[in-house]
Amino acid sequence: HYYTTSPSLSSLSLAADHTGHVIKDNGKVAAFADGTGSFAVYDPAKLTHDKRTASSLETTTVTLPKPHHGFAIPLPNDQYLVAVGDSKTRTGAAVVDAQGKTVTESPACPGVHGEAIAKDGAFTIGCTDGALVYKDGKFTKITNPEDPYSRSGNQAGKADSQYVLADYKTDKDAKLERPEKFSIIDTAAATRTVYSLPSGVSYTFRSLARGPQGEALLLTTDGKLRVFDPATGTELGSVQLMEAWTESETWQDERPALWVDGKTAYVTDPATKKLIAVSLSNPAAPKELMSVELPKTPNEILGVSSANAAPVEAEAHGAEAHSSASADAH
Repeated sequence: HYYTTSPSLSSLSLAADHTGHVIKDNGKVAAFADGTGSFAVYDPAKLTHDKRTASSLETTTVTLPKPHHGFAIPLPNDQYLVAVGDSKTRTGAAVVDAQGKTVTESPACPGVHGEAIAKDGAFTIGCTDGALVYKDGKFTKITNPEDPYSRSGNQAGKADSQYVLADYKTDKDAKLERPEKFSIIDTAAATRTVYSLPSGVSYTFRSLARGPQGEALLLTTDGKLRVFDPATGTELGSVQLMEAWTESETWQDERPALWVDGKTAYVTDPATKKLIAVSLSNPAAPKELMSVELPKTPNEILGVSSANAAPVEAEAHGAEAHSSASADAH
C-alpha cells in the first residue's frame, strides 16, 4: 500500500547560535553554528521512527576553538573536515576528532569559504587564492599563478565525479564582483581550470549545480540555464528561462536560484514569482517542462526527495544545505 499526504513542517529543530552550513556525508549530518564555532551531529536515519517523523533527535556536539563562519563535513572514523578561523578571519582547514582535537591541518587557505564533496573521498575547500583538496588524509593546495587573488568561495560537487564546479573571482577590491569566468577543480589531477562566459554574462552564488551525469550547470544573468562538460569546459547546451537580470549588491536579496533533483532542475524567477522545472535528460537540449506561479517572491530553493533511502555508514558522500542566516560575502 502507498499513502500520500501534504508536506508539513515537523516539530523537530536544532538550537543554534547563527545557523550556518548543514552537510551530510558518511551516514551523518553536521549542522554548524557560526556563533559558537560548534556543530551538532546526528544520524539522518533517525529523523523518522516507525515510518513517521521522530518526536526527538539525539545529537552530539563538537566544539572548535573559536566561533567563525565555518562548516563541518563528517568523515569516516568519527572525524570531521572543518574550517579554521575566528570571528574576523579564516585561515585554513583541519581534520578534527569527535572531541574537536586537531588530527591534521593546512594553514594555506586564506578567507576559507565554500566546500564540496567529490569522488573517491575527495573534498574541495575555497580560498581567496585558490582551493584546497583534501584526499587520502592529505591537503593539496591548488593555485592559478596568473591570478594571485582568485577566489572560489562557492562550489558544486557530485559524489561520483572527480570534478567540482566553482566560481572564479579576481577583483579583490570589488564591493560586488560579477564574474564572467568560472572554474572546474579536478580533484584527481589537483588542478583548477578557468573558462569564460560570453562577454557581459555573469552568475551568482545561487547559480551553481550539477546535472545527473555530473554536468556543470550555471544559471546565468542572460536568463539561461547553461550545461557544460566538466572535463573540457565545453558548453553542451542551454535553455532560455527568463528575461535578463542583474545581481543585487545586497547578498540577502532575492535572485534567481537553482536546485537539481535527479534529471530535473528547478529554477526560481523572482521577477515573475515563478518556479520553473527543466528536464536535464538531454544535456545538449535542456527543456522547460512547466512553470508555476508562487504566492510569494522566491529567494533560496532546496528540496527533499523520496527517491533515495537514508544513507548508511558505509555510503560515501552526501549533500549540503546553507542557511540564509550566514552573514558572509558570497
